[in-house]
Amino acid sequence: MSKIVPPTKKILDSLVDPFLTSQPKGLAFVIGYVGPSFEDIYFKGNLANQFGKTITLGRDTRFELASISKTFTATLSAALGTQYQTSWLTQSIQDYTANVIPGGLQIGSQFDNIPLSTLLSYTSGLPADNHTVTDLPRLVPTPYSPAGMLGYLNMTSLQPAETGSQYTYSNLAFAIMAQIAPLFDSALPDFNTLLSEVVLNPLEMADTFFFEQLSIDDFALGYTYASSPAAAVPPGWAVLSAYDGAGGIVSSPKDMMIWLRFNMGLIEKNKKTKGLTALLKETQTPQTTVKTRGGDQLGLGWFLAPATSKMPLGSVWKDGEITGTNTFITFLPWAGTDTPSEAGVFVLTNCNALELGGIEVVSAIANDVLITMQGGTPSPDKSNYPRVFGRQ
Repeated sequence: MSKIVPPTKKILDSLVDPFLTSQPKGLAFVIGYVGPSFEDIYFKGNLANQFGKTITLGRDTRFELASISKTFTATLSAALGTQYQTSWLTQSIQDYTANVIPGGLQIGSQFDNIPLSTLLSYTSGLPADNHTVTDLPRLVPTPYSPAGMLGYLNMTSLQPAETGSQYTYSNLAFAIMAQIAPLFDSALPDFNTLLSEVVLNPLEMADTFFFEQLSIDDFALGYTYASSPAAAVPPGWAVLSAYDGAGGIVSSPKDMMIWLRFNMGLIEKNKKTKGLTALLKETQTPQTTVKTRGGDQLGLGWFLAPATSKMPLGSVWKDGEITGTNTFITFLPWAGTDTPSEAGVFVLTNCNALELGGIEVVSAIANDVLITMQGGTPSPDKSNYPRVFGRQ
């Protein structure tokens, strides 16, 4: 493989300046990158909260991660499964219902036979709810809590379809898994507490938490480009906290650098992190023969892109988008080898529905940087970059 090199400021400027010079004030980009002997975080733009107060753009600035949250849910599930339920990947929802264990889920029997592995590998057969919402009650309570979601699932006529045999991007699947993982042992606390205790604290990710803990005075106003001109939008997602496991995490560039390095196999193993590092092979290798429409394989939470002419080594990646935020994380495949990944990138911005070459702008930027780091030259044609099918 070609020597991995850091992207220059000139290259990074060229990727973000077209958007910053043509859009109104209040938009910013963060690009974190890691190589074998270097790492850095690039910042460009400016931010303000919804009251017009300037927000400092830096390592501690908070961004909603949206669906990158799914990679945290998968990691926590694998960690708890390894410790408490070694056969969890072959178990099904039925194993964690009230008919089987005390305190188990009370949901419709039509969901009983969905394997837990499919909830995290996008093959559950639950609805592709990011485009046409079909998995919510007619009158959604506000806030929509996990108890509300489970109550809906106990009365709905919603049916899973082709479980285990087709790719379907379902936020509901990850929301359900977030309620099942704490049932791996009767003494475990709730999902949000477990994520902090099992994943975030050992990795020293002190700036990462759930949206309902957010203080809006130091949170940047976000914008959507789904309308023209771009419009300011309220933060959050209407179905939080029920869907925390699918898209509820808020984090900072500093912590995203830790998450990137961890998933690249670059966090030094110690007593706290050794068990987590051992999970990476499981989360980052295919869990099914099913592939996305673009040919990506499916790990636990992660998409595994094949090698192409523009991405000669392929990539491991995940995106996130809700109104007012767009995120992307990607790195070169390495799981199953003795050598950590040699290059990785994350991109954060406070807008959504901004596109380049027909794909999310953060996806295009992240993959352009990853190509540059491998000594390649990004092309205006993004046709065989990893394609983003699931949003949120």
